[in-house]
Amino acid sequence: MKIFPNLFRQKFQVKAPNLVWCTDFTYIRLSNGKMRYNCAVMDLYDRSVVSSLNSEYINTKLAKAAVEQALGAEKPGKGLILHSDQGSQYTSWKFVDYCKKSGIRQSMSKAGCPYDNVPVEHFYNTFKNELIYPNSFSSAANFSCHHHLTTMKHRQRKNLRQLPILALRL
Repeated sequence: MKIFPNLFRQKFQVKAPNLVWCTDFTYIRLSNGKMRYNCAVMDLYDRSVVSSLNSEYINTKLAKAAVEQALGAEKPGKGLILHSDQGSQYTSWKFVDYCKKSGIRQSMSKAGCPYDNVPVEHFYNTFKNELIYPNSFSSAANFSCHHHLTTMKHRQRKNLRQLPILALRL
């Protein structure tokens, strides 16, 4: 287990894309009582979700897979910082070693302080209020389909935010 210092102290302004990502997990209870877990990776620059994966297990494998997906999609340059909480998934030697080999610097929130990772906490609040609570998902497949569509919608919103203001007014 390895704990890293918090490099941000709740200052989440980033000057360019793919310099700093935040990551976290959330729990989703399906209507059949089974649990699913989501791991999201967010680019702090524009608060876009660059990766989001679901699993029946909350573990290092899911965290690593979400970061791998983000790296494959975004292809950031050297010096990427990944901010997370101090969950065992992020402090495990397997995850720490993966980050080191991938050229990722880790940053971690103070234990028990969700405000240190508030951008992802805010995303999960919106995610649950817009997708989870209004719907009843009876199976993992049903949830995954809706989740995929919501992730696509979020990426479309991100693209709209990047358009010049004049283009949005036309």
